[in-house]
Amino acid sequence: HLSRFSPLKSTTNETDESALLSFKPFISRDPLGILASWNGSLHYCLWPGIKCGRRHPTRVRYPHLYISNLTFLQELRLSGNYFTGIIPEELGKLSRLRSINLSVNPLGGSIPSTIGNCTRLQYIGMRRNNLHDRVPSSLGLFRELVYLVLTSNSLIGNIPGSLGNLTKLQLLRLDVNNLSGPVPASLLGQLQAFRTICLNENNLSSEIPRSLYNISSMEIFQLAYNQFSGSIPSDIGTSLPNLDSLLLFVNQLEGPIPNSISNCSKLTMLEVGFNEFTGPIPSSIGSLQNLQIFAASGNLLEATTPNQLDFIKSFTNCTNLLVLDIGGNQLQGYLPNSIGNFSSNLYIFSLRSNPITGSIPFSIGKLVALSRIELDNMLLTGTLPPEIGQLSRLELLDLSNNSISGIFPSTFGNLTRLTAMDFSHNYLNGSLPLEIGNLKILQQIILSNNNLSGEIPSTIDGCQILQTLYLDRNMFWGSFPCSFGNMKALQELNLSHNSFSGQVPQFIDQMELQHLEKEYSKTSVQ
Repeated sequence: HLSRFSPLKSTTNETDESALLSFKPFISRDPLGILASWNGSLHYCLWPGIKCGRRHPTRVRYPHLYISNLTFLQELRLSGNYFTGIIPEELGKLSRLRSINLSVNPLGGSIPSTIGNCTRLQYIGMRRNNLHDRVPSSLGLFRELVYLVLTSNSLIGNIPGSLGNLTKLQLLRLDVNNLSGPVPASLLGQLQAFRTICLNENNLSSEIPRSLYNISSMEIFQLAYNQFSGSIPSDIGTSLPNLDSLLLFVNQLEGPIPNSISNCSKLTMLEVGFNEFTGPIPSSIGSLQNLQIFAASGNLLEATTPNQLDFIKSFTNCTNLLVLDIGGNQLQGYLPNSIGNFSSNLYIFSLRSNPITGSIPFSIGKLVALSRIELDNMLLTGTLPPEIGQLSRLELLDLSNNSISGIFPSTFGNLTRLTAMDFSHNYLNGSLPLEIGNLKILQQIILSNNNLSGEIPSTIDGCQILQTLYLDRNMFWGSFPCSFGNMKALQELNLSHNSFSGQVPQFIDQMELQHLEKEYSKTSVQ
């Protein structure tokens, strides 16, 4: 968006006008025709995208790099254009510059060290470019800098310790780069106004400096997808009382999840998955009224006594909870019936790959916002609750590798948003309901290794975009339904180890399947 600004004084300055006109020919794309009025018929302070002070341009929102001649420039906005090439060293001549935004351009090269001459800078935005090389230590010269955003580039090397000199810094984003080494212990240690640090998706290692946990104003703490080691301080709840987001997933952190985390009453996101955390999950987490996401899958967390699994019940107090993902741990115990009292906004529920016993409670039908249920690789028994059919927003249902028995409820035909179901390796019996044909956008049906029987319903061709159908190792009988020929999207089909009869229809062999498994059937099918 380009704005028009009026001058306070219309005195012509030939140097400024020449500087602006000098880069106009270098703009290769001007879809809105902004530059058409950049000519001598209007004073340059009336040109779209230019804001003047008393005499000189102070803001340019559509420039080229010859702009270094505009020594009175205070604000430079280049974001979201098609500028290529490198950031020139001459940028350091703009000593009055307070804000520079070069985000979302294919600019390459390195960040020039001369930028350190722009000592009045308060905002630097250079996200989503192709910048490489190291983060220059001269960035530590900006005593007025509040925001530093270098997200999504290819920056390498260590984080310079000089950034610890940015005493007014509130936001630091260096995420999605190739930075390595430890975080400097001096970084941010004395910044009492600091609010956001985001270093996700780098190659940073060693322990997280204790100084980062001592900034009481911290709200966003995101260091995911790195190689950090060590543990979370036991007093994190008192040292970071204003914390809103704690993202530490995919690192090498260990030790317990501190009980004191419950003191972070503003916390909305707690994501610590895929580390090496041990011990129980504190029940006190359930007191976090604002919590929306709790993700701790892929750790070594334990619940070896019935009381230690009570933390699951405590999540009924988190009335804003959207995601509960604690799969891939060592949690034992009985699945509580109280899960039906979770937040009505919950849309991801995963306990997968834990030795939890019990049956799926009928009350799960009250969680009407659920989009994903992942209860696979557990020790669940009982039957499939028909109430699951009330979950009209459900997209993925994975109950594989349990000991669930009983029939396939016809109410599952109401799950019209379902794209994938996996009930393989259970003890389901009976036939497939005719209502399965109602699942128009279903892409994957995996029912291998059950005791299902009867004929495959012809209505299955209602699953028009089905790509994967595994019905092997059951007791289906009868002939192959001709309706299979209507399932043009089918890529993988496994019907082996059943009791089908008759010949395999020719259209099966003519289908463009990537995988077809029909042999070894206990049938006369050849």
